[in-house]
Amino acid sequence: MKRSLGLLGNERWISVLLEVRSYEGELVFRCGGCWDTRLRRYVPAPPGFKLTPHVVRLKRSQLEGARRICNQIIARIANDDARPVVLMAIGNRGGGKTWLMALFLVVVALVLAGAYQMCVNLNAKNKAEVDDAIKAICPAEWIREEVTDPKDPKIEFVTRSWVFWMTGKNPGAMRMGQLKFENVLINEAQDQSTKVFSNALGAIRTGGTVSIATNGSQGAGGDWVIVLHQAIEGGEDFNEFQGRDGVSFVL
Repeated sequence: MKRSLGLLGNERWISVLLEVRSYEGELVFRCGGCWDTRLRRYVPAPPGFKLTPHVVRLKRSQLEGARRICNQIIARIANDDARPVVLMAIGNRGGGKTWLMALFLVVVALVLAGAYQMCVNLNAKNKAEVDDAIKAICPAEWIREEVTDPKDPKIEFVTRSWVFWMTGKNPGAMRMGQLKFENVLINEAQDQSTKVFSNALGAIRTGGTVSIATNGSQGAGGDWVIVLHQAIEGGEDFNEFQGRDGVSFVL
């Protein structure tokens, strides 16, 4: 089932400007601009068009991670090959890790128009948390279409960027060699297998990012997130992953 969301009538220009501010109101970064739905790109705001930013505020614990996200996007735009391969948000429940990595999904979708992303969840509850965060971060008119078919669920942004919903129960389904992924988010990674991480690295092999939202290991195969966190902090190897090519922040 497909649902078209947000857009009204024949609106040509849409204000797709996101401002991310600290808990104290300080501007951390902004992205987006005036989106032309006919040309399918950002353009200077035409006369009489009001470019109004949509503002989201961070928790105190999310500030470092948001700055890392900003740096990652700047490096990606500059095609800086030294940018991190992995962004990991790790900590206890309630710190805002999932929301922060949902913010990264939205920022990639706005800045890298036409980008493909993947969000891997183990169950419907985890997926709903990311979905709710996305829709809390961006206004409805920024989402062009939502496909709810369980065989191929996904969200399309007005920038023609896509987020594909995947399940960690079937890591093999993450192998979509025909698509170039800019970001693969592994949500609640402590509950998922290391195969999910390996396949995520494969999916972004052409230069994307693996983003991770995780608690500490909860057992059942989740010890890899602790090993990965330690590898990043220590600059050690993690199988094919080089720890020095990752960034980890604790919430």
